[in-house]
Amino acid sequence: MTARVAVVLPGESGAFAGLANPWLADDAARAVFDEASAVIGRDVVDWWHDPLNLVDASAAHLAVVVTGVAGYRSLTAAGVRPVVVAGHGVGEYGALVAAGALRLDQVVELVHWRGDLLALSPRPSCAGMAAVIGPDAADVARAAVARSTTAGALAVACVDGPRQVVLSGSREELTRARAQVVAAGLEMVRLPGRDACHGPLMASVAAHLDVALADLVWSTNSWEYFTVLQRGKTPHLAMLLRLHGLAKQGSASKLCFRTQRDDLRRSF
Repeated sequence: MTARVAVVLPGESGAFAGLANPWLADDAARAVFDEASAVIGRDVVDWWHDPLNLVDASAAHLAVVVTGVAGYRSLTAAGVRPVVVAGHGVGEYGALVAAGALRLDQVVELVHWRGDLLALSPRPSCAGMAAVIGPDAADVARAAVARSTTAGALAVACVDGPRQVVLSGSREELTRARAQVVAAGLEMVRLPGRDACHGPLMASVAAHLDVALADLVWSTNSWEYFTVLQRGKTPHLAMLLRLHGLAKQGSASKLCFRTQRDDLRRSF
């Protein structure tokens, strides 16, 4: 029986100095780094080598996206044929490249600009994300959102599983939510250095992304798109693309692209 392989590409929290190093001797992977360097106009591997540079969202996010694509192409060059590719967070963009839905140069430019846009978001000292951990985490998190005193200042960002749900919001609302979570007997852990992604506080930033997304040139020849849902309510951090599926045509193609656009905007 032929093994069925799935590949999951990392998100922004996976960035660290030297991330690309294991792939540099591989020709297929090295070609990915070279193409990204040409698009950016600098040696990306050298850029990512200094951990201080990875404080910059553009550098960190490009590092995980490009390295994820490099690793994927190394695997396929070695004969591995995944049936599914997925990405966490910003890794969704890498999954789109790996699946052949978007060109690498387009995604490198988009992720680089997206990182710059994050500078417009509320700073981590004013807003951020926190994980609610414990039994019935989703119910407790949603109750905290319902009791929020400021409309749009707190939201369920993602459902990681039945015992972990992430909230996104202002510092004040996260502080109030923590008191409610602790009172319910659960834990709430702040995610250090994270912007208030996947929530209403990022709406103005996400709006800037629409023009860039509208200009993307999509391929529909060899993949199918799925957004992973948790109990049909909250989009999960991952996105799945099944390879070698049926080509989308006409209105179905437009609907598919609209779904992708909305999901990628939500990745803020």
